[in-house]
Formats: sequence, structure tokens, C-alpha cells
Amino acid sequence: MIEQRLHELRESLRASPIDDGVRAQILACVFDAEATGDAVLIAKAHVVLAEYHFSKGQQDQTVSIAERALAAAAGKAPREEADLLYLLGRTSMALTDVTSSLSYFERAIAILQEHSIDGVVKVYLRYGEALGKARRFADAAHMLEKALRSYEAINDVYGAINCCNRLTLHYIHTGMYAKAMEYAYESLTLLDAEPNDGQKASAFKSLCIIHTRLGMLPRAIEYGVRGLDVSRRVHGPLPQADMLGCVGDAYYRSGDVGAALHYFTEAAAFYQQGGSKIGQGFVYTSLAVAYRDGGKYDDALKLVDQVIDIFTTGNYTLGLAAATLIKVSILIHMGLLDDADALLTTIVADESTEPQTALDIYAARVTLADARGDATSAARYRLLLQRLSVHVFSNEAITEALERFRSRELPRRGSDLPTLDHLFSTSTSIPAPPPPKPIAAPIAPITASAPTLSPSFTITTFGSFVVRRNGEEISPEQWKRKKARDVFKYLLLRYRRSVTPEEIITALWGEDADVDACIPTLQNSVSFIRTALEPHLKPRQPSSYLVFRDGAYLLDFKDAAEIDLFTFLSTLDDRRNETSTEQQISMLTAATQLYTGDLLPDDRYDDWTAPMRDECKERCIEALLELSQLHFDTGNTTDGTAAVRRVLQLDDTYEEAYEVLISELLRTGRSSDAERVFESAKKAYQREYNSLPPSTIASLVSKR
Repeated sequence: MIEQRLHELRESLRASPIDDGVRAQILACVFDAEATGDAVLIAKAHVVLAEYHFSKGQQDQTVSIAERALAAAAGKAPREEADLLYLLGRTSMALTDVTSSLSYFERAIAILQEHSIDGVVKVYLRYGEALGKARRFADAAHMLEKALRSYEAINDVYGAINCCNRLTLHYIHTGMYAKAMEYAYESLTLLDAEPNDGQKASAFKSLCIIHTRLGMLPRAIEYGVRGLDVSRRVHGPLPQADMLGCVGDAYYRSGDVGAALHYFTEAAAFYQQGGSKIGQGFVYTSLAVAYRDGGKYDDALKLVDQVIDIFTTGNYTLGLAAATLIKVSILIHMGLLDDADALLTTIVADESTEPQTALDIYAARVTLADARGDATSAARYRLLLQRLSVHVFSNEAITEALERFRSRELPRRGSDLPTLDHLFSTSTSIPAPPPPKPIAAPIAPITASAPTLSPSFTITTFGSFVVRRNGEEISPEQWKRKKARDVFKYLLLRYRRSVTPEEIITALWGEDADVDACIPTLQNSVSFIRTALEPHLKPRQPSSYLVFRDGAYLLDFKDAAEIDLFTFLSTLDDRRNETSTEQQISMLTAATQLYTGDLLPDDRYDDWTAPMRDECKERCIEALLELSQLHFDTGNTTDGTAAVRRVLQLDDTYEEAYEVLISELLRTGRSSDAERVFESAKKAYQREYNSLPPSTIASLVSKR
């Protein structure tokens, strides 16, 4: 009887708003449970009481109740013990105590796994979020994707949607926009089966942000407006405010300042209505940028100073750093370089710094150094920017960051900006722009009279994953589901080989996945792949490229595809049969030029990609070393040195590459360059292994 009451009360906590009488009913259950002396029942009651206080935002009471209950439940009620640890983990997250939250989630996972209790997947999800807050981005992505696979394995569509949206935000935060786009489209596809306006608004907002940052502004505006329509059906003003701000950003980047100001002021009003000072700070940040770019520096400074006050009061450190950097950019535009420099020193760039913040800090430093004619400092900070381009951001994002600080090169927009008093006047409003025109579908239908042509495919796997059909990229929208892309990638690495459904499911869903439960999702993914490759394939018409035969799937494009992975491998294999030095150099050069980065870099944390990725990287390094030696043997020092330097770009702790490069530099009398290479080796080995370079490298420099 008590358990049934507790179950009903727990369900009522999910309602919004929570009934004021619920607490009294929970306390009555706690009293009745304690009267029984049943440790498990007492723990269950305290879990519900702690959840009540958590749902009311009363973190101190939540911690106090949960910790007392945890001590009583330890070793007696493992499920309740895990529930309490999970709740303490979430509470610690709300209190920004990330270290404690990680510990609580890890203990909860250990208990659930030890006792084979279901429910571990929700802990994976929150644990992944905590890892992201701790800036352990690789671990966070791995855990969130593990949660997604677990939800898919139990056919929990809503859980999978939640994971997709959180993964989308994670990859936006780390600048991996292609990956973020995949998960956003995945979420929208799943929402067709499990409608939820809140999650749909979140997916549209993410797509608006992604397309804005990629410069695909018409599509960004379309997604933003669609998201705004959905957010109006969601309870409360804050979802609408978020969407209005995103649409405003897209319009601003497109150059339509008037439309941007309309959406920004609307967003500010909704944030004020919802009582979100932080939200208002975001809007004022965007407005400060608009007034800065319009040359109205005094108004821009007034706005950004308001933002700094809001974020300081709210202890929002990430937003505070971003606002401070905007103020730095305004001061640089005004020519107040000393003031900008002094303000910039208040922001520290280290391993804990958010990637976007680090990008802007280094861009500001480059701009200041250039303005002062300090070439040495400018070169140093450009090197740091280059490292960010390798590990996080695209070259385009870095160029854009530099432009934010370069007043002379920045195009002026909005010279007719209204005064701030007029902008926020309640008696006036900026008219809304006309609704955006719908974006045309990526592929137009073929008329009945159109000739049927055999398509050709170009598949890129190094540095990024792109499939082009007749020169047009197959978009994430056309793949429908991220899982479809994953299945395609898995089959591609096993090209022209039969692969059973069990093998695919074990690799992509996990060894513990229920194969029978995952089969429908796999079949849907295969259907999406076939449609993406052959858009006009009729229902039940067999695919030309992906077939199911004798209980296994087989991917084979016949002669219709150029795949960089297999061209790379076959060129290296064929080169072994060549005796001509000139032909060997030509083939090694062609192969290594195909290797533009890691194999399937977006999937670097998936075990099924590791063997082939490692093999390709090692073969490229071996080919580059051999190529460098062939160049040296023929007297081509420049190309030989370039080849071995590229090895060190791929692996800056590769011992043989240092030996070859330093030896060649010393042989040609470039001892200073050899010293610099050795210093780079010392830094690399210290970073990776906390040690000095091997003695074989050091001895080369000491002998000179």
C-alpha cells in the first residue's frame, strides 16, 4: 500500500506545476514507512522526498535528505542507493560542483551494474553531461553515445530523442558542426514517431545555430522560424525567447540588421517576462556586437557593460568571458589598444578554457600584436590559432574570429541604428521582416520523361565523411537517421564483404544489445541508406548497391564509386611492384595526398573504426618516410624535408621522423633549425609521456 502511494506521488512530481499538497502526502508516507522498520521501504520514501525538493529547486534540502537516506540505505537497498546517488549527482550539477557530480554518477553506475539493475542508461546520460562540464569532451561524447545506443537497444524512443538533442548541443559546443547536424536531424526523424514540442523546438534551435555558424543563413532562418512556431506551443516564454535570439543572430549575419533588431528586442522582452536575467544578457551581447559593427561604440560599451554586470551578478563565468572579449574588440576598434590589452589580461587561456573563448583570446592577441608591430608575439598566437584549427575549429571559423577584432577590415553595417532609448521604448517597435521563403528540397523529383542515368559516387573518408552522388553531397536530411550513416560507414569498412545483422548490431549497439529488439531499427537504417543512394527507388524495388543475401548485407558499388580509402590502400600496394624511382615517388605522393586527416574522424571514439584508422595512419607515415628518403636520394631536399615534417604533423612523437629530419638538417648545415626541431620534440614528449625525447634523438644534436 505504501509502495503504491509512493509510486503515484513520484509520478505526480513529473507534473507542472507540482501540487502544493504533494509534500504533505510524501511526509505521511515517510512517517508510515519508518513505522514499518523496513529499510528498503524507508529508502524508497526518502528518495521521493528528496526528488520533491529537487523538483522545487531546493538543492540544500535535497542534499541533506539524500545524504541521510544514503547512509541508511547503503548495502541494504541497492536500487534506492543508486537513485539517491543519481539525485545527488544532478544536484551537484545544479550547484556547479562538477567533481562531486562525477563521483556520484560513477558510484551509481557501479551499483546498478554490479546488481544488474535496469535504469543505468539515464545515469549514462547525466554522467555524459557532467563529463562535458568537466571539459572531458572525448569522454563526454563517448558516454552520451553509449546512452543513445542503450536507449535504442531497449526501443525507448523518447530517451533516444533526449540523447540526440544533448549530443547535438555537445558537438555545437565543441565546434563539430557536421556531427551536431547529424544528431539534430536524427532527433527530428525520431520525433515523427514520438512527437514532443519541447524536444522539436530544441532540435530546430540547434539546426538554426549550426547553419548560422556554417554561414548557411537562408536555411538557418527557415529552421529558426519553424522552431519559433513550435516553441509558441511550449509552456512559458523562455523557449520563445531562445528561438527569437537565434533567428536574430541568423538575420544579423545575413546583413539584415533591421530584422535582427526586431528579433533581439522581442527576445529581450520574453526573457524579461520569464525572469531570466542571463537570457537578457545574451540578447544585450548580440546588440552590443551590432552597435560595435555599426560604429556606435559608446552605445556598444553601454550594452556590454550591462552584460558584464548581469553575468557577474549571476556568476556566469563563460558568458562573462565572452562579454569581456566583446568589450576588448570594441576598445580595439576605438584604437584604445592599452585599455584593450589590460582588459584582455583578466581572461586566462589554459587547458580549462572553453574552446570558443580560447579562440577569441588568441585572435585578440594576434590583432593587438599586429597593431603594435610586434611580429614575434603575433606569430606565437597565430601558432596557437593553428593548433585550434587542427583540433577544434575550421580555418573559416578562425578567420571570422580575427575579423571580429580587426576594425579596419570589418564592413560597417547598420549605420542607421536607433538610439538605445528608442530601441527599448515600449511605445515603438521595429517591424517584423516578411516570412522567409521555404528552402528548396535538396533533390528535385525527376519527371517521367527524364532519362535514367547511372549515378556515380565519390566517397571521402579521410579528414571528413562525405558521400557525393553525381557531384551533389548527400545531406544529413537525406540520410534521415545518423544510425543509417553509421551502418553505411560500417559496411563501407567491410566493402564487398558479407556482414550479418548480428555483427552490425554488436558493433554499433554494443555487445549487450538485444539483437531481436534492434533488428527493426537496423532494417529502417538500411532502407534509409538505399533511399539516400537511390532517391527514386520504388518500394520493394531491390537496391543496386546494398543487398541482403544469404542472411547478410553486402555493399558494392561495382564501378560506380571512387572511394579515397581504397584508392589510398591500392596505390600503396601497387607501388611495391614498381622499380622506377620516379614512378615510386609519383605513386607515394598520390597516396599520401589522399590522406587528408584521420579516417572517419567523427567516429574516432567508436571501437569498430579504430583498427582501420590506426592502420591507415601508420601506412601513411611509413609512405611519407619512404617518400622523404627517395627525395633525399635524388637530391630533392625541399620535398624530402616537407614529407618528413608532415609525419610530425600526424604524430609529433614519432621517433624515426625526428631522427631523419634532424640528421638531414645537420647534414645541410642548418644546425639552428635542428635545434628548434629538437625543442619541439622535447615539448611533445613532455606533453605526451612526461619525459625527455629518446636518447637516439638527443644524441644527434649533442654530436654536432
